[in-house]
Amino acid sequence: MKPESHKRRSPGKNISLLSLLTSEQQLQPTKSVLILTVRNRDIIEPIEEYLRPARLVEKGSIITRPALSECVQIDLPQVGTLEAFNSDGLRTLCDTLSVPNMRERTLRYPGHVEKMLCLRDAGFFSEQPIQINGESIRPLDMTVSILIESWKYEQGEADLTVMQVEAEGTLGEEYVRLCWDLLDYYDPKADQSSMARTTGFPAAAMGRMIVDGTIDNPGVHPPETFGNNDSIVNRLLAELEERNVKFINFDPHPRTLILKIGFSNLVIS
Repeated sequence: MKPESHKRRSPGKNISLLSLLTSEQQLQPTKSVLILTVRNRDIIEPIEEYLRPARLVEKGSIITRPALSECVQIDLPQVGTLEAFNSDGLRTLCDTLSVPNMRERTLRYPGHVEKMLCLRDAGFFSEQPIQINGESIRPLDMTVSILIESWKYEQGEADLTVMQVEAEGTLGEEYVRLCWDLLDYYDPKADQSSMARTTGFPAAAMGRMIVDGTIDNPGVHPPETFGNNDSIVNRLLAELEERNVKFINFDPHPRTLILKIGFSNLVIS
């Protein structure tokens, strides 16, 4: 997410899972060989959140809503007012969590939804080929080719990451509301983008645990399945703390936990 001011700052280095692993330990083949591949995402993927129906959980059942639907505005400290619209981000949570009501929304600056709806409704995201001067062209491919230059981060351009998670329910015999807020900025000292750090560091920590056998159960597992494993969670938090992700306050009453990630604060209350 680019800061609204659009000031040009250094984008920093994109952190790959493979480079993070190998920079701190030399991987040697054993009886089990871990193969990690890092590739660029499909260039069309950012537009899919405006097209793919959003899966939600309501009253224990999985339902769908149109992408970009039910847009609301929320106010976040230090950021201001953002738009939040339905997108298909729950993924495996729909199946792995026994929660009666869940939804995921994408956050963007005000006015974003209206612009994307105009493009979508006008056919710019269509995958049906059209004929232009005797050539068959998908409008989606044309749109991506035009927008890709605007998506690129220029030298000196910063990014920021914003996330909010809210949960309500019973904890023991008490009804509680938990809230996680994340605001993270590009780190100019380390020359690391916010998106790279907030995704790369946790992924690399989990990768190291696979390599050293801390995680030894075979198969493919969504990340939320490890949330109840104290040894894995504690190891993950310890590795993040080594990279300036620190617990700076914990008060079980009223259940407030603050973590610092570079210039960011993640508040669980």
